Amino acid sequence: MTNEDKTQGFKLVIADGAFDDVPEEDREELMKEIQAAFERGDFFTQGEPVDLDELEREEPEVYEKLVTQIEKMDVEKEGQEPPTLH
Repeated sequence: MTNEDKTQGFKLVIADGAFDDVPEEDREELMKEIQAAFERGDFFTQGEPVDLDELEREEPEVYEKLVTQIEKMDVEKEGQEPPTLH
């Protein structure tokens, strides 16, 4: 399976403000690394699902930011089919 096969049919979308906590001088490099990992198919071969209950217990601040972003996306995408990874 080629890298293109792994990502075919998927699009990487990063929500506005998702990296506001990352210093500006590091943000561009981080975005490039994320894009490259997506294009290589690493999200599918090396990715691990996030256990939200565990995240809430162990990293409550990260959990709150994630949930806030998800809720924001839900409001913005109301009436549209949400993206899924199958």
